Amino acid sequence: MRLDKPMNCLLYLRVSTEDQVKNFSLDTQQELCTEYAKRKGYAVLKTFREEGESAKSADRPQLIALLDYCRKHKKDIGVVLVYKFDRLARQTSDHLAVKAKLAEYAIRLESVTEPTDDSPAGKFMETLFAAVAQLDNEVRAERIKNGMYSRFKAGLIRVPPLGYMTAEVNGRRVPVEDPQTFLSVKRAWDLMATGTRSLSEMVEEMNRMGLRVKYHRKKKLITKQYLSKSFSNKFYMGVLESKVYNEEVKGMHTPMVSEETFYRVQALLSKNNRLPMTAKRRRYNPLFPLRGILRCSECNRPLVSANVKGRSKLYPKYWCSGNCIPSGDADKIHILLKEELALIQPNEDMVNAFTLCLRAKYEQRKTKLMERKNTAEKKILEQKEMMCLLVEGHLKGFYSDEIYKQEKVKIEDKILTLQIVANDELCGRYDIERTVNFIRALFQDLAKAYDVSDYGQKQILLGSIYPFGVMFDGKRLLNRKIGTGFRAIQTFSEGEKTSCEPERT
Repeated sequence: MRLDKPMNCLLYLRVSTEDQVKNFSLDTQQELCTEYAKRKGYAVLKTFREEGESAKSADRPQLIALLDYCRKHKKDIGVVLVYKFDRLARQTSDHLAVKAKLAEYAIRLESVTEPTDDSPAGKFMETLFAAVAQLDNEVRAERIKNGMYSRFKAGLIRVPPLGYMTAEVNGRRVPVEDPQTFLSVKRAWDLMATGTRSLSEMVEEMNRMGLRVKYHRKKKLITKQYLSKSFSNKFYMGVLESKVYNEEVKGMHTPMVSEETFYRVQALLSKNNRLPMTAKRRRYNPLFPLRGILRCSECNRPLVSANVKGRSKLYPKYWCSGNCIPSGDADKIHILLKEELALIQPNEDMVNAFTLCLRAKYEQRKTKLMERKNTAEKKILEQKEMMCLLVEGHLKGFYSDEIYKQEKVKIEDKILTLQIVANDELCGRYDIERTVNFIRALFQDLAKAYDVSDYGQKQILLGSIYPFGVMFDGKRLLNRKIGTGFRAIQTFSEGEKTSCEPERT
């Protein structure tokens, strides 16, 4: 701080919650800061009061106003006073950033209850106070997070749905039956389960019952969207479901409906739509692994797939959205595809030749990587020697500070780049034996591999064999262009097995 600056100061006060505002915490901070200013001989120019704002973020109105005021009146201000450093920030990076901004204006930051100075030890203590504030904040957040998870695992919920309320039982807030709404909501479930009411009719019925939804301390009419979500809430059958933890646990509350009633309502809700809810929302349906692969032979569009309702059951079908070709039965198409896979099945000699070349290619690549790694390690040693010479030359006065900094940055960048190369563990990530065994198991029987694979594996397998898709004309599979990698396996002949060079793979 410049000695010619006047001993004027600003006060920055902050509390996190409205309760602290009402409990005079701000006034207490202001009183202690004012007394401290009098003892130090500071004149208080202005006070900035941050009411109910968290210190986790630097985006606070009064803090921004304080920094702006300091910028405009930097010649008249010498000190910014806070009750504690955690009033300014609870993140060490935010604290240091604000302090650096004040330092640009030659303004000191002082804490009334945590005295520090400009000595190295004082600066260290100030940073330590800021770090302790951040640690306290993070420990508190972790404790809250763990507490919420423990509460979920115990089968408790903070805000229960319509028909329930919270009450204190043995010192804990637990969901219990709401005497005013529980029976009415249960009656709504029973009515919906009969199948005689639509969702829209149930909305009217429940609103006539006088049921209302609490929203920001106000009661509003039940809507169709809200009711659809409520009828899908497993809480009513005694289960807590969490998307955050991706878990389900048994709740401590009394279930309103049985599992049978709950799933009957789900089925009725699905029946109200053109397609079952599960089919509409499941993008990756195991019944249709050829989605995106099977294409129309006339317009080249990817075929659409869905379960088509018949007289007695649903039939999985593929068809063109432009109606260019007749629709095809999914099961028959899968049989045709497995027949095609059997036709292109590589024999054992082809697989042996391919894996032999794969091993050779792997060893060649591994040797190159090791050579590159050894070269990079030698260059790192050379750059470190150059750094030592640069430091020595700077200490002897051969290089100016500016030239020293520029060259130092260049050498550090080179070392960092070389370390990335030297630490490349690409070969270590792959087990050649496991790869070879996988290839042998896969190509032993392509049709069987297709059968036992899940949806994602089938997509990868077919995508590697038919990268351009498979054409379908309504009866047959046509125009099957095999991918480069798979075609390479088929091209190995008896002559190639003896002269297997890695470059040919």
